[in-house]
Amino acid sequence: MFALSFGKLLVLAVVLFGVWTVWRRVDRQPPAARGPAARDPAAGSPVSGDAVELIRCPVCSVFISRHNQRRCDRGDCPAI
Repeated sequence: MFALSFGKLLVLAVVLFGVWTVWRRVDRQPPAARGPAARDPAAGSPVSGDAVELIRCPVCSVFISRHNQRRCDRGDCPAI
């Protein structure tokens, strides 16, 4: 009933080749041709493009923003 004949294997090979060919062509398209989401994956992200410089606390090893320096919850934290 479920025997694999040469015809079935040939059809399966043709279908797999077709899917592979379509996938390869879609993957080669430039990002602009795929739509707006493919051009900028971070579009709509609440994070701005600015980097924040961090400093590491020598006691608790927590990274603290250099501009927003505040102490951690430890009493011996020497955060500047």
